[in-house]
Amino acid sequence: FTLCVGLAGGLLLKLAVARSKKCPDFAVTAWLLHFLLTWAFDLAFPHCFVWWLSTFLSFGFMAAFGIYLCQRQELQAIPI
Repeated sequence: FTLCVGLAGGLLLKLAVARSKKCPDFAVTAWLLHFLLTWAFDLAFPHCFVWWLSTFLSFGFMAAFGIYLCQRQELQAIPI
């Protein structure tokens, strides 16, 4: 499930950002918003190791896949 969330996030990064240099910034922002909303709705700091592991793995997949997709789009030939 973590991989699917990361891949979906990478696709959204490609659509929203479209620049490989900006992908890590947007991925960190998305992770931070997710963390703050999780903390607010649970009314407690997340202590579960599995939650932290899956969150960081999905963040890593999202950032790496978003960068990969944006670089592929940037390297395409410009039609004349």
